[in-house]
Parts: sequence; C-alpha cells; structure tokens
Amino acid sequence: MLIILGQFFLCLSILIVLHEAGHFVAARIFNTKVEKFYLFFNPWFSLFKKKIGDTTYGIGWLPLGGYVKIAGMIDESMDQEQMKKPAKDWEFRSKPRWQRLIIMLGGVVVNFVLAFFIYVFMFGYWGEKKIEQSPLSVYSEVVDLDDFPLKTGDQILFVNNKDVKDMCWLDVKMELVLWGDKKIIVSRNGQNQTIDFSQEHINPIINRSIIIDDTPFEIDSILDGAAKNAGLENGDLLTSINGQRLSSRQEFVSFFQKNENKEFEFCFERGGEEFCDKKIKLPKKNNDGLVLIGVVAKTANEFYVKHSFFSSFPIALKKTKKEIVNYLGQFGLLFKMDDGAKQLGGFITIGSLFGSSWDWEHFWGLTAFISIMLAIVNLLPIPALDGGHVLILLIEMIMGRDINPKILGYIQVVGMVLLLGLFILANVNDVIRLFQ
Repeated sequence: MLIILGQFFLCLSILIVLHEAGHFVAARIFNTKVEKFYLFFNPWFSLFKKKIGDTTYGIGWLPLGGYVKIAGMIDESMDQEQMKKPAKDWEFRSKPRWQRLIIMLGGVVVNFVLAFFIYVFMFGYWGEKKIEQSPLSVYSEVVDLDDFPLKTGDQILFVNNKDVKDMCWLDVKMELVLWGDKKIIVSRNGQNQTIDFSQEHINPIINRSIIIDDTPFEIDSILDGAAKNAGLENGDLLTSINGQRLSSRQEFVSFFQKNENKEFEFCFERGGEEFCDKKIKLPKKNNDGLVLIGVVAKTANEFYVKHSFFSSFPIALKKTKKEIVNYLGQFGLLFKMDDGAKQLGGFITIGSLFGSSWDWEHFWGLTAFISIMLAIVNLLPIPALDGGHVLILLIEMIMGRDINPKILGYIQVVGMVLLLGLFILANVNDVIRLFQ
C-alpha cells in the first residue's frame, strides 16, 4: 500500500507542478504578476511557504490539485477586492486577450508536451513494447448472443482492416467500442465471416458481460496437479472437454469452476496433431474458491523494438495522438452508456492503476497517460477549469469587451460547485465499488 501511495503522490506532484508551471511561465513571459504558486491547496494554513520576488511558493495540506494565483484574475481564490481597483500594467486583466488566452492554455499545453517527452524517453530507453496476439475469442455466460453480432467461440481477426495480431486485447476492445460502427472479420466454425458491429452493441463489452480478452488455453508450464496427472505437457493446447469445443482460456476456466471434483475426457493439440485419449479429474475448489488444474497458461508474446533517441520522436508522437484519441472516445462513452455516471472514478480508481511493486516503466507510462487525461479534463468548458476560462475569453473576443467581474465571480462559484459535485460523485463511486 505504501508503494502504491508513493507512486500516486509522486505522479500527482509531478503533474500538478508542471501544469501550474505552464501557466506561471506563460504569465511571466507577458510580464504578468504571479502572486502564489502552490502544490496542493492550502485552506487556513500551508505546510510550507516561501516568498521569492513577487511570488509566494508553497505546499498545501489538501492534495486535491494545485494552483497559481495570477494578479487581476477571478480564479479559485475568489479575490474580487483587487478587481475593484484600477488595473495595473502587470495584471492579467490589463493584458490583450490573446495573451490571456495563451496564459490559460499554458498548463494543458505542458501536459500534452510532457506526455510526448515521457514517451520519447521510454521508447529511447526501454524500447517500444510490441505484442504477438493470438486471435481473440468471444465468450459470454450471462448474455444471450442470439441477437448479438458476435457469437461465443468467434475469433476476432480484423477490426476495420486492422490485424489484431499486432494489438493487445485492450487495443482491440478500444477499436470495438470507440468512434462509431465497425466491420469485423471473425473466424466462425472454421470460416471467415465479415460482420457489422454498431455502437448499440458496446455496453455488454464495456461491462464485461461479453468477454473478448482471452487467448486459447495453451499450457506454458506444468505444476503438480490434475493436468500433470492426466499426462499434459508444456505447449499442449486444450481444445475440447467431453466433445464440447471450447475456444478461449476463459471458457475452460469457467467450465472448471462449475465442475469441481468430476472427471472428464478432453482433447488437446500437441505438435500440430490432436489427441482425445486423456481424462482429467478436476480437483475441489481451494480456499479462494478456485478450481486449479496445476498449469500456467501462456499469455500473448511481448517483445521490445529498440529505438534511438531521435527515432523515438515519431513513435512517441503517434503514441501521444493515439492516447488522446482513445481518451476522448472513452470520455464520450460516459454520455452514451446507460450508467455512465457510475463509471466515474476518483482517487481510488487512479491509485489502483499503480502496481504494488515499483516499476519505473509502468510508472512513467501511467504518468504520461494521466497527464493526457488531466489536459483533456482541464479543457472542458466548465467554469473554474482552464477550459471555462478559455470559453469566457473567447466570448469576450466575440463581444469585443470584458464581462463584468461580478458576473465572472458568480460563474466561478457555479463552476466550483459543479466540480465539487463531480469530485464527490467520482469518489463515492470508488467507495461503492470497494463493497461490491
């Protein structure tokens, strides 16, 4: 738990400091005074603060974000006293609107650029992770697939002409559920078929009542147990039980769970030849409620493609663009799903993405993704977010005059109440999921 918390707060601190630094640097370029630069919020008191020049730098005690207080701007501080005085040359409100726009966009620009350079570093240092994916099988126990375009046992080969063998299961899932209707080529009963997949079919895949992330049950290693007693060996590929063809690892696991302490005939492939002369006696469930036959199933083959520092740039750019497009699509799903509001997650959801051991490659990859996520969320046209300030500036540009500071204050309050409500909803969802 301490390692997870350490990764979470390090990631959060890096992203907050650099995001606010984007606003700070842009403000200083245009000679705008920055009164405060804070990591975390500091209602009532600060853990640390020190004034250097015109700016007080500090660390707050409430880890819900951070902020820079720019002179002459209605922001989270709700300080309107300064707005009653004549504007000074070094205040935000005295600057041309195009300069104010750049200042407000400075944070999200840094988030996107940070993600890009993290990917450059990762691909240059560790290399680009690739995967050799077997065709992904479709499986469901709880959904009637008679009226669903995908059927149990289907093996997905292509999605919109993209070969899944170069994609991990999550990429395939993203291809299916995001950005409109799809043409899918599947192998069904030994024959390739092209099927139409529309957005009305995505909910069972999102909530995992239909599973598409399982590879065939190929044995990677044998442990002591039922499989070894039945004569199975490393490399064997299970194909059927009692004459019932099963396509995916999940189907076999589900069968095992329902048939503890029973004996069955099964078929498997070895060296390209199928054998059906073996029986397996399934054990009873263990203390965790699982029926384990004593094997480690083979997963998709992962490997790395090495890149030089400079050759990492185009790969990193492609990766950044892909993550931006995917997150925009995922965000849009919240408004399409029947229970979209329940899918919102807070600190527990984000923290759970970090592993219980410190893996720097995983940490930086996740930091890059969260940086993109924060940039997109900050661009939402909600008052109190950067996107809300940008929207107000654009309206002022169209109107040719500034909006009354009192009205801006009311808008800011509405935005903060809305954000607080979303924050509470997301973290309540986290708590509910803990008890489900």
